[in-house]
Amino acid sequence: MKSKKSCFNFTIFKKNISRTWFISLIYFWIMALQLPVGYWLSVTGSNDFDLRMGYDANYHLLQVISRQGTSVLVFLMVPIFMLVIFSYLYFKKDNYMIHSFPINRKTLFVTGCVTVLVELIVPTLLNGLILTGMAVSNHVPYVG
Repeated sequence: MKSKKSCFNFTIFKKNISRTWFISLIYFWIMALQLPVGYWLSVTGSNDFDLRMGYDANYHLLQVISRQGTSVLVFLMVPIFMLVIFSYLYFKKDNYMIHSFPINRKTLFVTGCVTVLVELIVPTLLNGLILTGMAVSNHVPYVG
């Protein structure tokens, strides 16, 4: 038997994604400048202190990742995404319009939170795949 109650609305999810995709793109580019581009510059640049000190490629990759402030970026992006997704609550006309739909508030909240999670995870995974590809091409024996 199909459940009549759902805490997720795919139509609202698609609308949220279509309204906030540019923030995910900005987040992707900021992370791309930090991780893959930072790793590429440290491997090909003249500032290869770690490699001259005798560190292996694994340790060098770990050092490049640990020097970046990605956790600070995530902590900044979560409130930005939440403010944009739930910005309709700050405007009386938009608030009345959204809550006039036959969707309860729990569904709106859960759908908004899932949208934020998806828009944070997808750019992070893409940058992780790019960085993994770069590490494998630079003969890092263990990527994980």
